[in-house]
Amino acid sequence: MDGSEGLDWNGMIAAMNIGGFVRELANNLWLEKREDDSFHLVIDPSHTQLLNKERESSLRAALAALVGRDVRISIRTDKSGGETPAREKQRQKDERQQAAEQSILSDPNVKSLMDQLDARVNPASIRPKA
Repeated sequence: MDGSEGLDWNGMIAAMNIGGFVRELANNLWLEKREDDSFHLVIDPSHTQLLNKERESSLRAALAALVGRDVRISIRTDKSGGETPAREKQRQKDERQQAAEQSILSDPNVKSLMDQLDARVNPASIRPKA
């Protein structure tokens, strides 16, 4: 059993000992498929500036350390893509923001103030709980 079993790409990134630009690269990739020791990854064209041989090599070494054997990675560019960890994080942040705004706007006390004083809520002032 290797260290990646049962983990999705987010879990693998968390389990690897990577930081800086290598982590940023990993967070902007999605795992298209895994075949034994081969990882087929995809990067959106808007993030290709993160990709270079040194970072690719560091990512390969981190994956090898995670699974306990040599691995091969291939990274192709495609904008049709899946949800990267970075996109997932942004989507979740947006969902929390929308929920916070909806919570404020549906609060009876806020509604009352809006009705009685012709007040408005500035959505930019609303922050979800951390």
